[in-house]
Amino acid sequence: MSAMKYRPDIDGLRAISVLAVILFHIDESYLTGGFLGVDFFFVISGYLITKIIYKQKLNNNFSYRDFYIRRAKRILPALFFVLFITLISGYVILLPYEYYKLGVSTLSVLVFGANMQFALRTGDYFSANSGEWPLLHTWSLSVEEQYYFILPIIIIFVLKFFRTKLIPFFIVLLLVSFFVAQTMSANPDYAKISYYLIITRMGEMLFGSITAIALIDKVIRPFRSEIVSNMALISLFLLLIFVDKEMIFPGVISFIACLPVVILILSKDSFASKILSQKPLVSIGLVSFSLYIIHWPVLAFSRYIFVTELDHGSLPLIVQFTAVIVILLISLISFYFVERPLRHVKISKLKASFYYFILPSMFTGMISLLLITSKGIPQRLDGDNFKAKYSFNHIDKELCPNLVNLGCVGGLSSDKKIILYGNSHAEHYYSFVDMLANKLNSRMELYASGGCGLNSNSEKCKSVRNSYNENKNGADIIILSFRWDGLSDKSKPTIEQLISEAKKITKNVIILGQPPLWKNQPSRVYNCRRLGFDCNETILLSEKYPSYNHRIRLIAEDLNVLFIDPYDYVSNKNLLTDNGRLLYSDDDHLSVYGSKWLFQQFDMTELNNYLQ
Repeated sequence: MSAMKYRPDIDGLRAISVLAVILFHIDESYLTGGFLGVDFFFVISGYLITKIIYKQKLNNNFSYRDFYIRRAKRILPALFFVLFITLISGYVILLPYEYYKLGVSTLSVLVFGANMQFALRTGDYFSANSGEWPLLHTWSLSVEEQYYFILPIIIIFVLKFFRTKLIPFFIVLLLVSFFVAQTMSANPDYAKISYYLIITRMGEMLFGSITAIALIDKVIRPFRSEIVSNMALISLFLLLIFVDKEMIFPGVISFIACLPVVILILSKDSFASKILSQKPLVSIGLVSFSLYIIHWPVLAFSRYIFVTELDHGSLPLIVQFTAVIVILLISLISFYFVERPLRHVKISKLKASFYYFILPSMFTGMISLLLITSKGIPQRLDGDNFKAKYSFNHIDKELCPNLVNLGCVGGLSSDKKIILYGNSHAEHYYSFVDMLANKLNSRMELYASGGCGLNSNSEKCKSVRNSYNENKNGADIIILSFRWDGLSDKSKPTIEQLISEAKKITKNVIILGQPPLWKNQPSRVYNCRRLGFDCNETILLSEKYPSYNHRIRLIAEDLNVLFIDPYDYVSNKNLLTDNGRLLYSDDDHLSVYGSKWLFQQFDMTELNNYLQ
């Protein structure tokens, strides 16, 4: 069996694939189908790996150990290089919670389970928030490694028990994979995770595997048709231009996207092959892995710093240009000083396992565990700023040491009782009401849970509602707070009933209005400033405000209860205070600091008059 001959045209294909992916990730409008570059990679990878395994198996010299050591030497040096850079960069750039998430992601990468981790945690690959996960792109490496693990087993098993039935067996697997992909992607309940799964993406690699086996077994021969190969190359670019993320994917589209890649692999010595073999493309193809593995963290960190709006607008052009330069520089360093040298080091298999996998995995794993256990090393930042961002008034032991009946007790030890009831939009007022209770020589009890709207009937929400009803008797003041911007005519009777029932307990019923909503992510505005950039101009108040508070104010006035509007104190300039502290933990929840700050601004006059 002859040795594998180098195919420069395949490196040209790699170049097109990686450039397409990078363009798409810089700005989707540049190449709407650029994400198909990953599918092209899968086909190429399946072809090359299967060619190696199948030839060695036919020659009876295949070794699992040798195979995986070669894969480790090919992939792991650049991967660990990027992991180290990302972890170091994250220390400087990321706020604690995001740094904590980076630790979780890194651990999943180490066990080649990133695809599952991101499927469960991020949901939709194309969602706005997914673009800020620095290691999101490693899902494809995990899928490939999972395929590399099962591929030799499948080949050996089928050859042993079915002899010449390898290609038909693979075709069946391919069809099953694409069927599952299309079915899941078309189902809203599974569409978000279908992008990441080995079962939905292995069909693309199987295309490459079938091509390799068919060529080796001489079931098919390389194409000699210039028309077919040229059309395949044209089709490749048409797919990149006209496919977009709104289409059902993966599934039929990914199946179609694989076909021109297969044809181009088969079109050896064609005109299309000569185009793909041009030196500039080949040069890019040679560093394609370094480019791919590095480009995403650079772009993710750039978005994290410079894109503060919730709808995740595009990066400024100067940032895009700078990011491209950084990607190129780090990729070249990775390729010439890490990837290529370490790939060709002559060491024993035992030492290779230790130096290429065990040692860097242990080191990286320890750092990841530190990030996880420390919750992102908050000591890097000012404690108040950290608390302002991440202690979002959930009923936890740090914020509320006194837990009772699903509630939280604060204020003073007193017979007078103030009850705060609602959902997360009551929780974020905990510090405000706690300080109010101290002012009024009362104790306070909070009964609330995130996601429990006025009509929520989950078990959690029923428990909180029951706890409130069991403990509201004897309250001197009842304060109600929900997210009111979802008010509708249907919900008005529910609100009126809630207020009326509270008034049966006490005449002192207060409605806390909703603080202003923002178009920006407050943490990103804060972080942008922290890193030395001027982000004042990006602070945008949502135009939704004041209508929703106006509606709940009218209900409160009709029922003769007090309405407190935080908008009287939080204005367009108050997403951050003048000293840079965060008043919000996200676009619609006050931080602990913000809740305390609000009370410091609060005028007690109207409240005192109401309570008399």
